[in-house]
This record gives sequence, C-alpha cells and structure tokens, in this order.
Amino acid sequence: MKYLYSLMFVMILCITADSKNSILSLSAVNMNPGYILNYDEISYNTNWYCAEQQESITASSTLKDSAKSTYNAGNIHDGKLETAWVEGKNDQGIGESITISLTAASPKFENLTIAGFQIADGYVKDKNLYMLNSRVKSMTMYVDNKPFADIKLNDFYGFQRIEFPSIPLPLNKTVTIKFVITDVYPGNKYSDTSISEIWFFGGGIL
Repeated sequence: MKYLYSLMFVMILCITADSKNSILSLSAVNMNPGYILNYDEISYNTNWYCAEQQESITASSTLKDSAKSTYNAGNIHDGKLETAWVEGKNDQGIGESITISLTAASPKFENLTIAGFQIADGYVKDKNLYMLNSRVKSMTMYVDNKPFADIKLNDFYGFQRIEFPSIPLPLNKTVTIKFVITDVYPGNKYSDTSISEIWFFGGGIL
C-alpha cells in the first residue's frame, strides 16, 4: 500500500509539472519606434473595438495619486500616453497584477476572439520618466484564472506586440485576462513599476 501512495504522489507531481510546462512562452516584438510619437486613440484603436465590448479594469494595488497625476488601473486603456497604471507596493511590484474583464454584448458579433495585444510598457509620458521608473520585464498571463502564457517584454520605449492562439470571447460571457508581474527592469530612481497602455486585437468583427 505504501508503494501505491508513493506512486500516486509521483503522478501528482508529474501532472503539476506538466500543467505548468504546458503554458505558452511568448516574447514581445517591438513595433515602429516612431509609432509612439504619432499615437492617439483613434489612429491606434483597431476595428476590433468596433464590437463595443464591455470592459472593466482592476489592479491588485495602485500608487496614490499625486497633485498632478493619477495612477489608476483604467489608465492602461484611456488612449493617453501621458497616463499610466503604477502599482502601489513599496518594492518593485513583483507579484502585483492588473485584470481586464471583457464581455461581448452585441449579437452582431457572435464569433469574437482575442488574438493578442499591444502594450506600451513603462511610464512613456517622456523618455526621462521611462528610465526613472521600473518597467515590466516579464509577466504571466491568466485567462479566467488559469495560467495561459509567460510573456517576456523588451526594455523598449515604444509599443510592443504579443500574439497568441485565439481566445474565444463568447456572447454575453465575461472573459478575464490577468497579467501578473514576475520580473522588472529597475528604474534609475524609482522602484514604481508602470504600464501606460494595453490594447487587445482579434477576430470576429464584421
């Protein structure tokens, strides 16, 4: 019997390891550096958002607003590069997360999918702030609380693009995408880790 228990324990360890190893390993691709200079919400927004998905954005922590700036989670999808979400822990923010919940609500778009996203990592309001603050180096992406991909970002002042196998976004069903920070590029002065913008893209639009 004791051998049976030992065998079962080994099997559980193997299943756990296989589950962890089965998630995707993705690396971001830098986009045209000049794109950040010409950015605005209208030109950047792909027609995927014409499906008018309902969206909510939350974060595990947020830096307290200053007199001149806000750092809330919604800043990652406000179409403004002068704003950013900044995590609120006293350290580099390893383990902090931001969660985006998406719901396809229009019957005109029954086959929506999420195929990737574009990200302006760090505080990209200007190059000086970008270097002073920490940037995300790697993060784990969860879909509906299940590990989906380990993502490596570049230390790049501009937009980066990440593509992955399509994730269905069924009509009237909320899909949550969570990004958990696992490593950072340390800032030259501040430990605060920032993300300025995240925009998804995919298929299923008319």
